[in-house]
Amino acid sequence: MSNPTQQEILHAIDQGIRNAQRDYLKAFQSDIASRYAPEYLMTMNIFQSLFELVDGYGLALEVPVYDIEGSSYTKFRGRKPGAVRLDGKCDLVLFNSEDKSRVVIEIKKDPWAYHEDMIRLIPLLKLGIEFSVFASCLFKKTEGELIEETQCLLDTIKNNYVKSGVTLSIELEPSAREPLYFEGDNEEWVWCPVIIKLQKIASD
Repeated sequence: MSNPTQQEILHAIDQGIRNAQRDYLKAFQSDIASRYAPEYLMTMNIFQSLFELVDGYGLALEVPVYDIEGSSYTKFRGRKPGAVRLDGKCDLVLFNSEDKSRVVIEIKKDPWAYHEDMIRLIPLLKLGIEFSVFASCLFKKTEGELIEETQCLLDTIKNNYVKSGVTLSIELEPSAREPLYFEGDNEEWVWCPVIIKLQKIASD
């Protein structure tokens, strides 16, 4: 099993989202309705991109939260954090060479529908997971609008969760913006993957 760097993992997620959107656009024959690929298509393309990165080992889909805890360096002690639904599942989990949970990834078609994923991802960072990722994408009519909404999304998430009881770093990973022309509707758009990395800040 290879041991990819954080940046390699984030780049693979970015490429998975791009592949999903491009394939869905082709399938819809450039209709404007194709501007958001379904979550499962993005999930499977991210899986494939990561699968190639890790040589096909240490990657799982739809992992129950209690299994993530069971394969982590740390266990929840006493009462479980109320925000963590132990009967819930996470979209993708990447394991390290010791078969310990390393990265947890949640994918959403709509980036503003982040709340259910955040209340699961943040408490899981207490288990010794290296980092977690919320992945989605945004489409806007102009590059300026895309930059503005992406920053607004990041600021909103930071404002909502930076005081969550975990000392967090919440960062938007740089991602190239792409122009997109929908022939059937004669519409020009611009879009980019949205990849937000959450990481627990180590205490001194």
